[in-house]
Amino acid sequence: MIDWNRVTTHNNPNEMWDFWKHLLGNVIDKDAPFTTKRVKNERSPWSTNELLPEIHKRDFLTKKATSTDDPSIWKQFKDARNKDNNSARKATRKYFSENLDANKSDPRKNLAIN
Repeated sequence: MIDWNRVTTHNNPNEMWDFWKHLLGNVIDKDAPFTTKRVKNERSPWSTNELLPEIHKRDFLTKKATSTDDPSIWKQFKDARNKDNNSARKATRKYFSENLDANKSDPRKNLAIN
């Protein structure tokens, strides 16, 4: 129960606006507080040990390319990124096709991702 009429007690429109934002902020903080949600950092089931070195190389080149802004390192990064993306797509496709083929008779087991 907020008395919004208190906003009009100010003569300056900027003060009215600031006071209104303050009141609204209090209501939002009380009724809809901002909370952060933790997300588990689990690997995808199709993520294999062969993919991890490619991912690390791509991440390393990302940092190096942004810090140095060298065109040759940017090209290395783009090549590593493309290779990583293609490998991840192939691994995902392989995982799902194998999982679907293995569980054709039992739909409940299909695509059991963890």
